[in-house]
Amino acid sequence: MPSAVNVHVESIEVPTYVLGPDSPYPAFHWRGWRGHYPFSTKLDLSTRKRLVKHRIIVLENAYLRAEILPDMGGRVYRLYDKVAGQETLMVPPSFKFQNIALRGAWITGGIEFNFGYRSHTAVTCSPVSWAIRKDADGGASVWVGTVIRPMESRWTVRIGLKPERSALDMEIFTMGPLVLPGMMYWWTNAAVEVGDRSRFYYYGTYAGDYAPHSWPWTDGMDFSWPRNRIFGADMFLMEPQRDYLGFYDFQRQHGLAQTANRFHSPGQKYFTWGANQRGRFWDFLLSDTGQTYCEIQRGRLPSQGRTEPLPPMVTESWTETWLPINHTEGFSGTEGDLVISVGPPEDNAATIRLLSAVPRKGVRLEAFSEAGSPDVWETGAMTPGKPLAHRVALAAGQSVRRAMVTDTDGTVLMDWREFDFSTEDWYKRGHQHLDEDKASLEELFTEAERARFAIWPNGTEHAVGL
Repeated sequence: MPSAVNVHVESIEVPTYVLGPDSPYPAFHWRGWRGHYPFSTKLDLSTRKRLVKHRIIVLENAYLRAEILPDMGGRVYRLYDKVAGQETLMVPPSFKFQNIALRGAWITGGIEFNFGYRSHTAVTCSPVSWAIRKDADGGASVWVGTVIRPMESRWTVRIGLKPERSALDMEIFTMGPLVLPGMMYWWTNAAVEVGDRSRFYYYGTYAGDYAPHSWPWTDGMDFSWPRNRIFGADMFLMEPQRDYLGFYDFQRQHGLAQTANRFHSPGQKYFTWGANQRGRFWDFLLSDTGQTYCEIQRGRLPSQGRTEPLPPMVTESWTETWLPINHTEGFSGTEGDLVISVGPPEDNAATIRLLSAVPRKGVRLEAFSEAGSPDVWETGAMTPGKPLAHRVALAAGQSVRRAMVTDTDGTVLMDWREFDFSTEDWYKRGHQHLDEDKASLEELFTEAERARFAIWPNGTEHAVGL
């Protein structure tokens, strides 16, 4: 019988920049519309640093170690992949506060939970309520949450780990105020370190940040590679076509797969400070070592420019899964506890890599190309977090279009189909010069955004893949 998940409380010493006391005055009007009485601001920041003991709650099994900071908004501080020996999330070398969040002080790194008003949440650097639970099957969970006092709405996240599973599960609960409607705004925000060989896998055809644009190609550059995103920007994938998204760093041979029902959690975003000098400036503002990172976010609504009423006394809930991956040479999809990566055709063959989050005696994979006849692969035993690889022979000009995975009893575990990304590039289209005296405000704004994109480096040297 597998060992039960170890859950306990301990403390760690982290270099921490001194954060002074909260303002004694409540913020009736702060940052325009963001008044948040009875909360006050947290703006007493400093450049002085000292070693500080921080309380952490540890969830650990044979494959993963998760560390949660109950005194920093319930943030998941670390998700360490014990199989690969690598950090899945960005772990900052110190807690370096900057004036970014709703009330001011904010740190980067880990997985942050944002609820209430449109910003990094009011309690991101404050203690929240927490509890530990042990399950009959040997699993364990940490519950974190609090009340957003300006509108008396509540949120709770159950962070769970099973004994024989290399994935972290989250169950999210939000509850409306007692009398008047509140505001629904939820975004789970994970920070990951990126480099020149990092790539994001979001499955849709167009995105929106300051203005809608095609995805992944915009102005001659493939934005799925963050090195091509020269300026800092949000990328919200509109109308996502898959429940999952992925991230992979080809240099470290490590990444993660994230899953949530896209009808319950349609928001899929990645954020970058930008690959230019301004982006590097922010890297050093938030990290003593200048770690370059991006954020992977999942939201209850399609973008952070949208909110909707949260009815009184109504509870909503949905789930998310965060699964570290390694040595898969990219990411193509995930379903259940399986992750698949289908390589591009090369020398009339393609390599399929399959990773399982749970132990399996073996699975049967049928790979289909345009020809229709399947290539059958009977895998051996599968260990959580350790991928297996199989090479599929292909006719010239063909690729793997579908892969069906079944268990030893014939149960379908995965039915993966290749997603056809759009090659349309809206910002490469020709356009007529606008008559500024006759153009509408929307037309002028769109043209200004197109001009802003057009000044970015444009050419194959910035947009090549591997």
